[in-house]
Amino acid sequence: MKIESFSLNSLQLQIHSPSQTILNETDVSEVLIPASWGQMGILPGHTDYITTLTKGVINYKINESKKSHEIEGGFFEIKANKATILVSN
Repeated sequence: MKIESFSLNSLQLQIHSPSQTILNETDVSEVLIPASWGQMGILPGHTDYITTLTKGVINYKINESKKSHEIEGGFFEIKANKATILVSN
């Protein structure tokens, strides 16, 4: 069994749409996503997970600076402290 090592201070976030890369492998301290069953918070060290996203806002923190991006829906995956969001817009 391979054990992944990662920082508990940040996770890597990337956000992609069909036409562009919105954010590429940026270290963030937290991510809030509009999961299909409700708002979900992701912190560094989160277990591997995949879910669909509904219309709403993705919020994330880069160094204490809060950022956001409105979406119409999409998919979210976190694996080995790397979060990938694929959005439809």
